[in-house]
Amino acid sequence: MTDGGITIQVNLGFPGVEDAFQRLIQASKRLKPVFADFGEHLLREVEERFQTQTDPDGNPWVDLAPETWRRKKNPKILTETTRLRGSFSYEESNEGLELGSPVVYGAIHQFGGTIQVPPHDREIFLKIDPKTGRPGNRFVKKSRADFAQKVQVPGYEVEMPARPMLGITERDADYFVERLADHLQAAWQSGK
Repeated sequence: MTDGGITIQVNLGFPGVEDAFQRLIQASKRLKPVFADFGEHLLREVEERFQTQTDPDGNPWVDLAPETWRRKKNPKILTETTRLRGSFSYEESNEGLELGSPVVYGAIHQFGGTIQVPPHDREIFLKIDPKTGRPGNRFVKKSRADFAQKVQVPGYEVEMPARPMLGITERDADYFVERLADHLQAAWQSGK
């Protein structure tokens, strides 16, 4: 390397270096705590999206149809009940993280799509018109009805727009990289 000068050679056998690299290697195989921390972070992000009614990029969810708003009791989209909203969980391992919901209809809300509603029977409820003695032409609640009739409802399609609540943003990725760096730095420094 040099002509007649002095050299030193440094390799993994250099005191402390090999141990430090071994700690890093072992820490890179024990990432479950990092993924658990990231899972908690992502659960907070999902909750925030339900609060703000926005997708991972901050875009507002597609508004509901007027007839849907008339039927709803809760003033927030995707929150008639808390079934979907409260169903998200994660499972971490040393290799990664899975976050999702077991609620079947979560996928149609995440990705959007067409729902095929097959023909079906339904019972309708009417009030008897006291003047004519015949059923009136306005539907009423079952508790107010004095006439019920089964009807066949033909099949139809419902177009459901996507209202994504899952996704990893650049901010989320930065959070993960910071937690990973903290984990590896702690392993590196543990031998000092």
